[in-house]
Amino acid sequence: MEKRAVQRIPKCICIKFFSGTSLHSGIIMNISEKGIFINTKMSFPLKSKLEILLPLKEDILKVHGMIKNIRKTGKIYNGIGVELSNPTKNYLKLISNLKTSYYS
Repeated sequence: MEKRAVQRIPKCICIKFFSGTSLHSGIIMNISEKGIFINTKMSFPLKSKLEILLPLKEDILKVHGMIKNIRKTGKIYNGIGVELSNPTKNYLKLISNLKTSYYS
C-alpha cells in the first residue's frame, strides 16, 4: 500500500533553506503538493521548521514546512523529508507544471 497521500515527482533542484536563522544548502530529490525530500548532509531535529527558497527564473519562491523524517545510512545523514504547511498558489502552480512536463 502506498504510504504517501500524493505522488512525488523526481526532480533535482539546488536550493537554500533556513532552519532558524541558519542558512543551509541542499538538493530537492523529489517534490509534491504536500512534501519535499531534500538531500543534505546536515542533521536537524524532527519537527524543526524550515523556510525553503526555490529558484524560479528571475524570482525565488518561499515555502514553509516541518521536518517529518530524517534519512540516515549508518552514521551518515542523507536527507530530510519535509511536510509543507499552507503551500502558496504559486507553489501549487509549479507542482502542476512539473507534473505536466514529467508525465507527458
